[in-house]
Amino acid sequence: MDAVRKYLNNPLVVGVIGLVAGLLIGLVVLGWWLFPVEWVDATPAELSAYWQEEFLRMTISDYGVNGNAELALERYNALGEGKEESMAAVVQNPQGLNPNVLQSFSTIALGGAMPVAAPTFAAPTTPLPGTPGLPAAPTGTPVVGTPAIEGGSEKEGGSSSILSTLLVVLCGLFLLLIAVGAAFLYMRNKDGVSRFLGSRSQPAATPRPAQPAAQPASRPGAAEEPRPEKGPAPVAHYTANYKLGMDMFDESFSVETPAGEFLGEGGVGISEAIGVGAPKKVTAFEVWLFDKDDVLTVTKVVMSPHAFADEATRERLSARGEPIEVAVGGETILETKNLYASARILEINYGDGALPPESYFDRLVLDMVVWVK
Repeated sequence: MDAVRKYLNNPLVVGVIGLVAGLLIGLVVLGWWLFPVEWVDATPAELSAYWQEEFLRMTISDYGVNGNAELALERYNALGEGKEESMAAVVQNPQGLNPNVLQSFSTIALGGAMPVAAPTFAAPTTPLPGTPGLPAAPTGTPVVGTPAIEGGSEKEGGSSSILSTLLVVLCGLFLLLIAVGAAFLYMRNKDGVSRFLGSRSQPAATPRPAQPAAQPASRPGAAEEPRPEKGPAPVAHYTANYKLGMDMFDESFSVETPAGEFLGEGGVGISEAIGVGAPKKVTAFEVWLFDKDDVLTVTKVVMSPHAFADEATRERLSARGEPIEVAVGGETILETKNLYASARILEINYGDGALPPESYFDRLVLDMVVWVK
């Protein structure tokens, strides 16, 4: 837990995690799965070689019907760089195109030079309109045009537009969340969480004179520890109040100089509960101190007498921090590279019922004072 808290206090780590999560959500989930790209309104130049040849055959066939050389040339040029290759393939394999129409179209498209010799077919008995040297189509002849190729119907285009708009909105919301998170981290490291949020259940109090040293604890594991040299006045003073039923109890406060420079954080949270059912029966709390210039977060585990007496529980919780048996007036010291904190128990009430005596807390009041060394 200490390692996780330390990394989450690093804006660079949180930024990298947010970037990776954004790529996974935006590229994989949204881009490839929910809203994959659909091509619509493709031009003939974007078709494959096979469909470019088919398009050219339809163009030549349509030219043989309406004799519109300008339209035929426009459609031929729409094939782009692959038009000559497509023309050569069609000449090699006309698939039933009229040879005269093919020759006439070649005259328009290539200036009369056929890419390869066209197969010989019997000349049609009826002259075709638009063929050089032949009579033009009579006036009033209906013109049948080949519909322009489009990559999707109106319905498909509309659906694609809606999905694209939704994707843009989702991306915008995601970028907004990233911006808000970055601002939160900046304010957290600059001015403290409580100042940024504007409210907490127990706001950090104005620094006040140091508390007198508490009496030595009457229980083992809570004896007063040696005090290093510290500044004349504390830089932070916070009182945590827990009552049975506060199942999400996890309070923290910012440690700052009088000038507002961020030094670190401290706090108290639930470490372990016993029994089943609601509300949560808390048997141990974690008291921690974070120094922005230190590597690790210092943690002490304040345990009920029942939990402290159980060797298995005490050994398991020792992985989170030094186990301390709770006692009224008991004081424990947390020390980092630049900070020194005193955590003192002001009030304890234990819950009763089917669980063992003094096994879980009904109320706990803990006072924490922080100095700069």
